[in-house]
Amino acid sequence: MFLSNFSVSKKTLMLVLILLLAFSIRIAPLAIDSFKGPDPLFHIRMSELVVSEFSIPDFDSLSMQGRQYSYAPEFHILFAFLFLFTAIPIDLLAMLLPALYGTMTVLIVYCFAKRLFGEKTALFSAFSLALMGLHIARTASYARPDSLSLLIVPAVLFLVFRKKYFSATILSSAQVLLHPLSAMYLYLFLVGWIVFQRFKTGKWITQIFPIIFIPFLLFVGWLAWFSLPIESYLSSTSLESSEMSSPSILSMIRLLLFSWIFILLGLKFVPKKYFLKFWFGFSFIYGLFSTRLLLFFSLPAAIVAGRGLSFTSSKTVSRKKFFYMLIFLLAVSSLVFTLTSFNKFTSSSDRSALSWLGDNSLPSSVVASIWDYGHPITYFSSRQVLVDGYFEFAPQLEERNADSKTLFQSSDCEKISEIVNRWGLTHSFAGKKWLFSETVKNGLLEADCSFVHNIYSSDSAKLFFYN
Repeated sequence: MFLSNFSVSKKTLMLVLILLLAFSIRIAPLAIDSFKGPDPLFHIRMSELVVSEFSIPDFDSLSMQGRQYSYAPEFHILFAFLFLFTAIPIDLLAMLLPALYGTMTVLIVYCFAKRLFGEKTALFSAFSLALMGLHIARTASYARPDSLSLLIVPAVLFLVFRKKYFSATILSSAQVLLHPLSAMYLYLFLVGWIVFQRFKTGKWITQIFPIIFIPFLLFVGWLAWFSLPIESYLSSTSLESSEMSSPSILSMIRLLLFSWIFILLGLKFVPKKYFLKFWFGFSFIYGLFSTRLLLFFSLPAAIVAGRGLSFTSSKTVSRKKFFYMLIFLLAVSSLVFTLTSFNKFTSSSDRSALSWLGDNSLPSSVVASIWDYGHPITYFSSRQVLVDGYFEFAPQLEERNADSKTLFQSSDCEKISEIVNRWGLTHSFAGKKWLFSETVKNGLLEADCSFVHNIYSSDSAKLFFYN
């Protein structure tokens, strides 16, 4: 039987090779010299602010034309500490660390699966997660707190599964000030598991209560300390992100390209593993609301896929070559699809234009853009923006977002003038992503207004000045 004759040392070598594969895939975006989205630029800038002030900042002078620093601080403190300790530049850490803790998550899944099914399934589970596009999407050199949460959350669940409740409480408390939205997934799962066990056994798992309530009190205390209204944590604007849309069946297959068929097979062979079955079912239902929420499904899905792979290997003992060829073809196709999906968010033209803006404008300048270009503007030009992706507790967020859209989509000079004067705008930036969209082509680019001047133009970036 496949793997059954391997010595422990060979199995250890296989695990090391799987971890190296996982890290190599997740470090691949270094080759394109750009992040896949705008958020890492914000987190780099905030981490640098922590370093320069040597404390948690009180104020961000660039986001939303100046605002209270109201982001859960743990992620920025971590990057600042590592920079001070290692002297590795924060922008490089933002590439390296997600690949590292993404690889560590593969190890967590291995440990989980080994507890449940043994080493053979554990190796297959680790291999599944190493190749899983759903997990790679957030851990491939993409510095965001929810990418680190993909390590912390399963670690907490593993501790709960092992009944190490005190350690789980400590780690859970760290999670809530790392990324509260990911913490919500964790706590909803734990509440559901408590209720499930109550119906199944007639008993409450009271040891889990502190894992939920102590972090909740910590979060409430943080909100009260900084006078942050909890109702402003989420907004309708945050739902505009493409990753907040519900995943289609086709997109789920693409994100699970290597694993989906083995997940279907594996579901038949987890009969009494109630923790895993509940984790899998809860994560799948939770993820149906948006692609972003589906991220956590990658973890139990990898274990179930590992079970399916283990079953397939046991049924193809007489056809090992066929099994190896199937795994190879699926792995290669998954890798090709994943690696070719690594696209630059900011082009070299974008960066050149924004650097030029920083050199050729007053420090008091205010720049408008569609919200997802706000972080590149503050990072590359160090200028204030009308709106960016820093939605949590943002001042006048809905009004800012609505006006930024109108500004770019309208060619009506009166409307444009009204928005420019309302917010004191001096510039607008249209990057590659939006420059060629029909709404912008027929909007600001068509406007013939005496106070609007195109001061910078390249093949994929334009800057406008208002006087």
